[in-house]
Amino acid sequence: MAKGPSESTRGREEVGAAVIEPQRAEREVGVRTRQQAVVAELGKRALEGRDLSTLLDEAVAVVAETLGVEYAKVLELLPDGKALLLRSGMGWKEGLVGQARVSSGADSQAGYTLLSQHPVIVGDLRSEKRFSGPPLLREHGVVSGVSVIIPGPRQPFGVLGAHTRRLRKFTKDDAHFMQAVANVLAAAIAGNQAEEAVAKTEQRQPAPAIVISQNVRATDARRKVEDERISRVRRE
Repeated sequence: MAKGPSESTRGREEVGAAVIEPQRAEREVGVRTRQQAVVAELGKRALEGRDLSTLLDEAVAVVAETLGVEYAKVLELLPDGKALLLRSGMGWKEGLVGQARVSSGADSQAGYTLLSQHPVIVGDLRSEKRFSGPPLLREHGVVSGVSVIIPGPRQPFGVLGAHTRRLRKFTKDDAHFMQAVANVLAAAIAGNQAEEAVAKTEQRQPAPAIVISQNVRATDARRKVEDERISRVRRE
């Protein structure tokens, strides 16, 4: 009996799926491998003692390149906790890095990320219901994106984000890659903060040679006062 049109079509689809699925799985493995290599290389650079600003710039550059997006950013949570500063970025309009600020409240993707304490994936910002897109994203025509927290010792340092003007479905693996990059940055930031704390402590404490000199002068002064007292007693 000859196969009906629907059976024939279904057969071709099954054969096609059998070929496509292994190819898709192979591509996904390749993407994950490249992402892991990027994280490892960034971690190596951090261990080499890169200047923090340089490391942040390198991080946003590799995130943008690896995920194939137009925009990437590091937002630093300001001391008052009310806003985040665009500390480092890739693709944004000139003059915004170091100046632009984003609300840390639930109305922005970055703020929502901080409050949710989990990676946030946005499929289409134009129809997003959880929060409204901040001016920074809307003015650049951002449609899709993913953001993760950069941890800190007492509070988050800020947020790492990647965004595109194209409609795109970011995956959980993309979010895991972003979080791995954020963790590398967090370790570097913690080390930098520790070094700054040590430097400040050393500045507040006088050097040993200065302490010795001060002690010698104090001892000489006490001896002089005592000698003068003894002389007065003898004269009397």
